[in-house]
Amino acid sequence: MERQIEEKNYSMVLDADIRDFVNKINKFSPKKGTYNIIEIRDSYTKTCKAFAKDLPKNVKRQTTKIKTSQKIIPIRHYTKGCKAICQILYIHGGGFVMGDLESHDGICADLCNLTGLKITAVNYRLAPEHPYPAAIEDIKDVYLSLNKILPTIVMGDSAGATLSAILAYQLKGSKKAFKGQILIYPYLGGNTNQGSYLEHANAPGLTTKDMKFFMDSWMPEKHEVRNLPLRQNDFKDLPPTVVFTASEDPLYSDGFEYVQKMRQWGGTALHIPGKGLIHGFLRARNYSKKAKDSFLNIAKTCQLISIGEWPQ
Repeated sequence: MERQIEEKNYSMVLDADIRDFVNKINKFSPKKGTYNIIEIRDSYTKTCKAFAKDLPKNVKRQTTKIKTSQKIIPIRHYTKGCKAICQILYIHGGGFVMGDLESHDGICADLCNLTGLKITAVNYRLAPEHPYPAAIEDIKDVYLSLNKILPTIVMGDSAGATLSAILAYQLKGSKKAFKGQILIYPYLGGNTNQGSYLEHANAPGLTTKDMKFFMDSWMPEKHEVRNLPLRQNDFKDLPPTVVFTASEDPLYSDGFEYVQKMRQWGGTALHIPGKGLIHGFLRARNYSKKAKDSFLNIAKTCQLISIGEWPQ
């Protein structure tokens, strides 16, 4: 039996700049309770454009593609001209049904500018047209291609973090394993009837009901949930992992639990909670000090892992 969900007054716990961010997002949101893929994608595109800023002038972009025997996968490289000893594969969020090379263009460019590292974004296939495991297959193809050239840190936000963690499990303990992974407010398959899924069920930015819709769209075959990161029984040999969460997010518990399980199995993992932040705060980095500070910390973490150091 599901526990009753209680409403929380987020105006009492969020700073004014985050509340303003939420109000701006809500202007583009579909009618509450509406789950039409066309409307959701249109809303997401408008939101991304509304928060876009000029890109750093010293970052170069190249849109290209990776060809396999069966498909073509669009990718975009971001470089700053620095000599790199490793690189980052960035996997965008969007509930497995939204997002592309444009939705996270500014995020990737800003990360490249701050870290000096080469960033590659991947335009993986979206659900419901292409359900699980299509996105994983695309990301794996891109990762293996990149990793032949330089050691690769894999980084993702929301659904992108889910995809990273699944691929990390598939490759763990092998010569092809990630150099490290950075997960930002990840969905990892936790119990939606407890913890933050209940406490923040109706949070701004993402609700528990939203998450269930996205999962049903991406993974319609229920038996496939066994492949989600928190459904595993072995957390040994996963790559060094840093998880950034938002305190006012239904997915908060997933990030916390994942780090705890990794540590129990002797892994290297760090949880960095973002107090007073909501799901999707990366897009608020130019409007909120808390979001900006977290974004700067994410960039610093990338740099540290790239040189073999561990954030404190």
